[in-house]
Amino acid sequence: MSIMYSNKLEIRICLGSSCYSRGNEKILEVVKTYIDQHNLTQKVDFRGKLCSCNCNKGPNIRFGDKEYNGVSQSNIGLIMEDALKNKITSE
Repeated sequence: MSIMYSNKLEIRICLGSSCYSRGNEKILEVVKTYIDQHNLTQKVDFRGKLCSCNCNKGPNIRFGDKEYNGVSQSNIGLIMEDALKNKITSE
């Protein structure tokens, strides 16, 4: 068994039925597009996960150690800018 260590920022989007039906279906695509547009593929580890156990606060997404609740298409841009500001490089 090998263990890989990385300095990539872990992004976990809840894809449990509650968060998915409340908007994470669309948020998933927004985050993927943002990662691609800002050339962050090598700097983040973006994955879905099943229930984050905060269904009543969802939709939920985690950037590193910080979980964001009540995520929507109107606030995900600001959340990503804040969470990824140290990963974006100007080229």
